[in-house]
Amino acid sequence: MKYTWEISAVNCILKQNDLDNVIKEIHWRYKGENENGINAEVYGMELLSDPDPTNFLPLDEITKTVASGWLESIFSVEIDGKNKLVEYQKIIEDQINLQVNPISVTLQLKD
Repeated sequence: MKYTWEISAVNCILKQNDLDNVIKEIHWRYKGENENGINAEVYGMELLSDPDPTNFLPLDEITKTVASGWLESIFSVEIDGKNKLVEYQKIIEDQINLQVNPISVTLQLKD
């Protein structure tokens, strides 16, 4: 299974203390694709904590790869024995499995 991030948008605070364009929210899609090209995704928005002024990156230096790395770090942390990234991967795998092996269908009735 191949997993990729897509960053749809970021919401910024124009001025926070001495920092400009501080990213506060990342809108994302986490996509999975199996070896046969069948794919599924989960999506959401993640709130970011206030940045450390000593490690702050200006907005023009933040790429989708950087933002994806932040999401990987945030979602990889175990909280109460759960890892969100692993949970998202399971949801994606389950969605793909249902496409490959459906358990229900929609049919039309005769008139």
